[in-house]
Amino acid sequence: MDSNTPGLAPGALRQELVRPVLASAIDRDYVVPYAAMLTSLREHNPHVGVAAFVLHYDLVEDDRRFLEAVSDRTGIDIILIRIPAFPFRSFTTRRHNTIAGKGNMSPISYAKAFLDRFLPTDVGRLLCIDADIIVNGDMAEIWQMDVTSPVMAVANIPRAHSHQFNSGFMLLDLAEWRRWEIADIAERFLARYSDSLHSHDQHVLNLIFKDRWQRLDLKWNYIEEHFRLRKNQSAYSEAEVIAAREAPIIVHFAAGSAKPWHRHSRHPRVDLYRSCRAKLQPLMAGLALKDPQDQRWPSRS
Repeated sequence: MDSNTPGLAPGALRQELVRPVLASAIDRDYVVPYAAMLTSLREHNPHVGVAAFVLHYDLVEDDRRFLEAVSDRTGIDIILIRIPAFPFRSFTTRRHNTIAGKGNMSPISYAKAFLDRFLPTDVGRLLCIDADIIVNGDMAEIWQMDVTSPVMAVANIPRAHSHQFNSGFMLLDLAEWRRWEIADIAERFLARYSDSLHSHDQHVLNLIFKDRWQRLDLKWNYIEEHFRLRKNQSAYSEAEVIAAREAPIIVHFAAGSAKPWHRHSRHPRVDLYRSCRAKLQPLMAGLALKDPQDQRWPSRS
């Protein structure tokens, strides 16, 4: 399970990399949503072998046991990579650049800007995917898609940021990231300016890559705010937004108010998450997991 776990056969990672590769960064609060995401991926892609790398620094034995059971059930190879908590916990995490919002984001979110430092050197093309996502269709098109820029991603939510990409779902060329030394650039920047960022890894990656990314169809990262704010500035036409809302392949519960584990969530696709979450219940028995569904307060965005 862990990349440094005794018993992981030499060359096992290399063997897995002929398959589609996922990478995610999670803390304990997102272990259950991450498992729901993998469950949804397997349901809609039953015959695809997948290697799923997970960057973390705080998962405990019960989290590991749970993810091992999820791996057994889904047939997705989950490879845990424990990374140092520093420097991530030294970076500021707050929303909307206000002191009152400090702490709403987990510092592990920054790890997505450090993929080239922590993933095996023979990983090239990969899909970086957030835990607050549900897969709602066949992924064959994305697995076969050519990557001709360091990043392929949809545009950000349509609020005057239509030129920026959302980092929750990125098809990327990690070889190019290594050539650019993205982790080193990000670390130097974040050490000085993390308190100026409003969207953490997404903000710093947009600053680094600027316009060196390709736009995907919105069905590959549908965020409900695209529909709610569709008359604002947007990189997509209203017809594109409505089409993606009707048949999204990737449903991203990106906004805090839309998180599907909130009891009163009004997201139109909330049942997709809750269905996958319910199927995980037998695997959770006897384990001390931090399931956001059990929290009485809003979970972190």
